[in-house]
Amino acid sequence: MRKEFSGFKWSCLITVIILAVGLNISFASKLWSQSSESDDKPAVSKINAKVGGGYADLDSDDAYFGTASVTLPLGHRFGASIDGLGGNYSADSLWGAGGSIFWRNPDKGLLGIVGNNVQVGAINGYRSGVAGELYLDKFSVLADAGYLDADTIKAGAYGELQLRWYPIDNLALGVGSAYANSIVAGLVNMEYMPAPQALPGLALFADGGWGKDGYHSVMAGIRYYFGGTGKTLKQKHREDDPPNQALQGLMLCNEGDCFRPAPSSAPEEVIPDDIKGDVDVTDDVADDTVTDIAPPV
Repeated sequence: MRKEFSGFKWSCLITVIILAVGLNISFASKLWSQSSESDDKPAVSKINAKVGGGYADLDSDDAYFGTASVTLPLGHRFGASIDGLGGNYSADSLWGAGGSIFWRNPDKGLLGIVGNNVQVGAINGYRSGVAGELYLDKFSVLADAGYLDADTIKAGAYGELQLRWYPIDNLALGVGSAYANSIVAGLVNMEYMPAPQALPGLALFADGGWGKDGYHSVMAGIRYYFGGTGKTLKQKHREDDPPNQALQGLMLCNEGDCFRPAPSSAPEEVIPDDIKGDVDVTDDVADDTVTDIAPPV
């Protein structure tokens, strides 16, 4: 397992958590005061879905996965998402489920609660927290913080902060940082809709992460959005589907080393000195050898 590090990890953890929680609180106060039921756009335009799949190199472990999500409106200002994940992780089965309940104004931002459970082989990883998004024309600020636990690690806090830029409405480029189980990682990601007219729901995505002690992750794949025909990628992100929480949880649990088997704590067998002194292996072997080769009398 990767080694923990002290001063740097705590400074990064405090920074990420404070920023994530602070942004969420500011989102809530600012966005709620600026929105009203008279706003034209609801939290979720209508029931919509997406499916996807891809490959990931997760700290030198290969993973092949498929995802599915359904998002539905809960009244005018609220929505919910239900997410699934399945595949193979380093020759073990991979399963996950997650979701979110959120308040959203598509012109301002989002605030919600998120959670997931991911299972690799017999190891389970759990995550629950709060997430916020702030929409600023061609930029979005995404923050996520909460509690991370797994069968193989000590439970603790996690945090993630990203800045997403839309140079064009069908291309999203992101950069950020995440903390999980004493590991701080840098993050980069992209998503692109290459043929919005011919295949309006098709998107390509890629994500990368790197950290101390050699941690790295690379993920790439495709996804297809159903519903919201004619919308740009930016509109889909802000008016329809939030991120798949099961896939988010897989990446955070992998960064936090959740899926490494716990080191064995079985004590080494020790032979007492008094027993050692009573046994002379060399003499026993020599006596047996002489007896075997001596001619009969």
